[in-house]
Parts: sequence; C-alpha cells; structure tokens
Amino acid sequence: MAPQQNHQDVLMSDQRRLSEQLQLLYHFGYSDIDMRYQDVDHLSDRHRQKWYGTKSTIRILDTIAVALTTGRPGDVFAAAFDTHGGVTLVLAKNDSPTAEDDRAVRDLFGWITAPETTGAYDVLPFLFTRCGANIAKRIAKMDDAVRGFSHGIEEVLRNYTPEPSVDKEFPLSTDYLDLQYRGQQVPFEQIMRDLLGGIMDRVGDFTLQNISATPDLYPRYITLVFVAFVLKRSRLLRSLRESTSPMDRNRKLQAERLKRRIAKVCQYYDGIAELVDLTRRHFPQGIAHRWVDPICDTGETAVDLEDDYLVAIERALGGVSPSTDTLTTLHGKFPNMGGTWGASRSITTRLHAEIHILLHLSKSFDILDRSQQQPIGCSKRSCLCCTLWIWAYNNRYRTKWLTSGSHGKPYSSWALPGCSYAHAWVADGRSEVDVAVMRGVRERLIQTIFQLFPNQRRLSDEYWSSGSEPRQSDGEVEMWRELRESQTFAAIREIIFRKII
Repeated sequence: MAPQQNHQDVLMSDQRRLSEQLQLLYHFGYSDIDMRYQDVDHLSDRHRQKWYGTKSTIRILDTIAVALTTGRPGDVFAAAFDTHGGVTLVLAKNDSPTAEDDRAVRDLFGWITAPETTGAYDVLPFLFTRCGANIAKRIAKMDDAVRGFSHGIEEVLRNYTPEPSVDKEFPLSTDYLDLQYRGQQVPFEQIMRDLLGGIMDRVGDFTLQNISATPDLYPRYITLVFVAFVLKRSRLLRSLRESTSPMDRNRKLQAERLKRRIAKVCQYYDGIAELVDLTRRHFPQGIAHRWVDPICDTGETAVDLEDDYLVAIERALGGVSPSTDTLTTLHGKFPNMGGTWGASRSITTRLHAEIHILLHLSKSFDILDRSQQQPIGCSKRSCLCCTLWIWAYNNRYRTKWLTSGSHGKPYSSWALPGCSYAHAWVADGRSEVDVAVMRGVRERLIQTIFQLFPNQRRLSDEYWSSGSEPRQSDGEVEMWRELRESQTFAAIREIIFRKII
C-alpha cells in the first residue's frame, strides 16, 4: 500500500474513533470550563508587553469574524492578518465560504469607510441585516444569564460589603446614574436590583423571533448596551469572578457567564467602534482580504456512529461491558440518550476555521517568525479539540498561535488536520499533534466515565499483562496503563468533580 494511502486510512480510522468519543463526551454534558489557553495569565512578564498589542489585535479580529456571522448553524468564522508584503485580512469558515459571505466582507468595510460613518451606530443597519439572528440569540442568552444571576441576589447583597463611593462600585457610570436617578442618592443594593431588572425589561422590548420587526430597533439596542455596560463593569461582578473560595464556585461561574454574555451583546457596539476607529485611521480605503485555500487529506468525511451507544461506551471502557449498576445510573441520569444518540449518529466532520487559518498561514513555515505571537480571531470561542490542537502545535513547533479563549466543549464534527501540512511530524502514520488531541480526548472521556459511574468495573491486572482485548489499539492500551499508574481513582474523581459538577 502506498504510504499516502496508508496515512489516509489511519486518519479515517482515527477520525471515526475520535468523533465517537467526542459524541459521548457531548452526551455526558462535558465541558472543560477550566481549560487553559494561551492568554495573558499564562505568559511570562517579559511577554506581557507584547500581549497588550496582541490582545487589541485579537479583539479587532474577533469583531470582524462576529460581524460576518449570520447565526445559522455551523456559520462560524475566523480571521487573521497576514503582514507579509503589506496587511491582508485572511478569512476562513467552518463550512465553504459563499459569494454572499465574500460580499458581506466588502459591505462591512464599505459601511465602515463610508464618509458619513462616524461611529458604530452608523454600521448598525449592516449588522442587523447580516447578523440579526445572531444578535437576537446573544440577547436571549444574556437575558437567561441575568435571570439566573438574579436568583439569590438578595443573599449575595447581604454578604457583600460595598465601597462608600458609588463611582467605585459602578465605574464610568455617571451618565447612567444621572439619567436613572436625577441626582438622587440611591443605595448600592437598589442600583444593583434596578440594573438587573432594567436589563430584563429592555430585553422584553425586542421581538427576538424577528428582531428586525422591533420598533425603534437601533435606539433600543444602544439603550440595552448602555445599561448592560454598567453591570458588566460593576465591582460586585468583578469580586464574584475573582473569588477563590470553593464555596463561591457556583456564583463565580454565574458571574463569569453573565459577564461573557453581556460582552457578546455589547460587541456589536464597542467592538465595532474599535474596528471603525482602526480602519479609518490605518485603512481609509478598506483592507484587502482573501479566503484560505482548500486543504486536502484532512479528516473531513462523513461518519456514521454505532447504532447502539452502549457499544461506544463499552469501547471507551476498553472492552469491558457496562455493569448493571452503570446501566441503572446511565438510564437515570441520561434517560433520553438512546434517542438523541440515534438522531445525531450521522456526522459530517469539518476542519474548524481557526485551524484552517493556522495551516494556511504556516505554508511558508521556514520564513514564519515564530518569536511573534500569532493571533486568530473567532466568532465563537475555540472548542476543546481546537484548543488541544493549537497547544500541541505550539509546543511541537515553538510557535505562538493563540485565540481569545476556549469554552472547552466537545464537538463530534471536529475534523483532524492529519498530515495535510508539509512540516507535519509523523509517527506510525499519524501527525504527532493529532495524537496529542486524541490522547487528551480519551483521557477526558475515561475520567468522565469514572466520575459518572464510580462502581463500574475497570480492566483487571490480567488484562494489562495479557493485552488480550482485540478492539483496543496499542495506543489506547498504553494510555490506560499510564492513567492507571499515574493517578489514583480518587484523584481522577476529584479532577472531574472540579470540571463537570
């Protein structure tokens, strides 16, 4: 068999197994919410000065990607700057870009550079035409987060000691306070209640099913952003997010989710304002753009998973059948898993946009300046596999690619890049970077199963010495052995407790 064909056969086999494991993680509700990604907190002091410029660039790139997103399923974009021979905006999409997508790029910068445009407000007609469904989705999610945060707020307020100065509690909020209270002195607690209630009331003014039908749409959106900004910058929200007490973990996660969802709604104003300013100063005629070239020999394919999800679980357990106790727990915690598994077992895998951009800009690998941080903007935070892959790629090739963040969610449609790039290090027909991703996913799946089903029998000592399970690859046997030898069962449970409970 030709080496290239052998690599592709191995890749397709790996892709099917990876998609199956990711699908199990998804159905188990897994999300690596504490997943590390290369942001300022993980840079040494000598790199922090560079980071501030990188952070600003990522905000701009994120905004461009978001401004192209319609909200349709799978409509995820990524953007980066290619600075070789001038500045060119490089774009990618999880699916193939269309003529409509390309026209949207030109229209976006046409609106931004129009003589009558003075700020973000003037670009709202384009944004609500192109991105209306996505904006509505973000407003609805912010509303959910505000309502969730409002439950139990009285207890939070009782346990919180506010600053004497309202300006310290609500920075840069003078205009809001003057308009809301007309110079009256109002207690901190009342301001916080009014903020939460005011956001929910203003969300109710939108027709979210068809946002363009909302009367006075643009002023209503600006008013919502105006109020949401005050809550986003509040000292209370910051203190909850910065809490290190295990007792405050749920509130901390709520506060982080709330801030993140407010930021997503406001991005169509403050992010666009920053993009307008940068473009009009540096690219008054607009900016050249191009889409990434197609990449062959990746894990993009059609995958049909096992009809029976119990077979997939057995395979994840290394060939050990789920015990009666495991089945009882499984049916109790996930009563609809059989139906949802069957409805989602046909998967079309796609190379994610940020990986596509990274590989496109790394084609001239020998001349790539690997000392510089290489930011990629995304319309959604990077998934579990993208984050694992970028980390492994950076470690292997000493590069500094990064995105603005990760939600750590597993997507079974994530395609392995394989050996599609010329500088790929290959061992046993596999890209070493892909192997790191597959190992990371397997470990998380095993840990999740042990946490959810603590009484499930594991592989016996005889198994480890005999290697008798035919369904398991050598790599999986080694991974199970390493896990068994390096971590106690209790330690595994503790890891997963922090991640998914």
